[in-house]
Amino acid sequence: RDPLWSRGLGDVYKRQVKSAALKVEVDNHLIISSNAIKLSAKLAKMDVKDPKINAIQLNLDGFSLASSVGAMKIASLKQLSLSNAQYSAKSVAVDKLTAKEIKIAQRSKDAPLTRISQLNINKLKLANQNNLAIASIDIAGTNSRLLIDESVQLPLINQLQSALAGSSNSKKSAEADSNTSSSAFNYVCLLYTSPSPR
Repeated sequence: RDPLWSRGLGDVYKRQVKSAALKVEVDNHLIISSNAIKLSAKLAKMDVKDPKINAIQLNLDGFSLASSVGAMKIASLKQLSLSNAQYSAKSVAVDKLTAKEIKIAQRSKDAPLTRISQLNINKLKLANQNNLAIASIDIAGTNSRLLIDESVQLPLINQLQSALAGSSNSKKSAEADSNTSSSAFNYVCLLYTSPSPR
């Protein structure tokens, strides 16, 4: 029995979790993995209906979200850190979120759909699950790629949607993409770095 649950709700407890590696499968097709995790938080209120968790510090190394359908790596990043986050049933707030070496929609050894060297999000707050406020977003080193086939379709986007849905359509899309690769072209977009969204 965890004494945490038998204490008064007004008390504050600090918990630390360290893990060398993590691998979880969701819905039989999504695979979430991380090489290392470090988490600390203060549990201010452990009401089942309205828990309150403060001073959340999270560090992830080598995180990835992949799909077993179509061999698609949906998203991956070298490092993710959350600083001074708070959670309750009504709101989630993060002082600073930093992610490094982000890759979106990468199939096998191909280049990803989007690559971001570093992403910083400052003062994020989500209230009542529908009211999002962000003080600033800084993006550095962004490179995106579009692959358009003969029928003016975006096969990589279609495969990403199928991978998220767990559909076998991504396998068909992958085969179609390889058959039409000779007639497809790459369009490289270099996105500018902005200190904050306008």
